[in-house]
Amino acid sequence: MRIDAHTDRLGTESENMALDPRVFEGALEIHWHPYVSALGSAGLMHRDVTDILDDLRRIVQVLRESSRAAERRLGVTGAQLFVLRALADERALSLNTLAERTRTHQSTVSVVVKRLARKNLVHRKTSASDGRRVELELSARGRTLLDRAPHAAQDQLIAGIERLYARERRALARGLGTLVEHMGLRKHPAPMFFEEKRKPGSRKKTQRATG
Repeated sequence: MRIDAHTDRLGTESENMALDPRVFEGALEIHWHPYVSALGSAGLMHRDVTDILDDLRRIVQVLRESSRAAERRLGVTGAQLFVLRALADERALSLNTLAERTRTHQSTVSVVVKRLARKNLVHRKTSASDGRRVELELSARGRTLLDRAPHAAQDQLIAGIERLYARERRALARGLGTLVEHMGLRKHPAPMFFEEKRKPGSRKKTQRATG
């Protein structure tokens, strides 16, 4: 019996005898064809790359659509809505705790908080228990906005990641980390999704939308 390693094709005995006279009854031989096998490996890699890109496109598309919908309907970005929802469950949070809630870094979430504070959607106050600590809480305006806000797609993304088995999460983290290294992006900042730098004049436009 004969197996072509580059195709994993298992032929009938008569077919194998016709293809290769070295095949004897009851014997199993594997014939490796380097050139054709390389083509097969390239095909598998192409399919893997396509599958990965398709899944990334699906995730990015949902996040983009969610952010655009939030901006049209509420005048805030998807990242800003995500932060507002993280603040909704508690009376007040420190910046460090908010960063943990949003699965990001303190410097990253602080950029979003500043924009929300300018829109009067978030208030900063000194902690009653520690005068050195600043706490964040939703303003009345922020709570009113959340009452008519859809869920942020980032909540869906985090929930999906957390539903993975531990070994799957670790494998995903390692794989993405290696990809970032290969792309030379390790030193690049990691802002919240679609929380981009504002263009001149966009601040007034956003203020009118939330007003």
